[in-house]
Amino acid sequence: MEADLQIAALPAPDEPSKFTDEYQRGLRAFESVFNDQGIWIHAEQALAKFAAGPFLSGEFALKLAATVGPVIGTAAGAWLHARYGRKVRLKVGEVEAEAQTVEEVERLIARALEAQQQSRPKVIHEP
Repeated sequence: MEADLQIAALPAPDEPSKFTDEYQRGLRAFESVFNDQGIWIHAEQALAKFAAGPFLSGEFALKLAATVGPVIGTAAGAWLHARYGRKVRLKVGEVEAEAQTVEEVERLIARALEAQQQSRPKVIHEP
């Protein structure tokens, strides 16, 4: 399945290494919100020197559709509220933006869905 939305769950500035158990639990919880709803999501793996893996990098990819908007909001909300200073970066095509609140995430998703609708080819039915 082709992904057209990338999401990065970004750490807070004071957060320890992304290879800690606590940080990885947060990333796995982020991923499981989608899996629990039956939504396909690809989680990028990260390699760590001197550590056992596999580890999640915090980079995720999925197919953008109106039905995933609320799920993205739920996953992002849990990520952002778990630790002050965390961010979520969304990328659709060449447009990329960061959010620090659930409201910002929801606005970005709405804009992405709108842009996706506008870029779809129009079908003309002849009589």
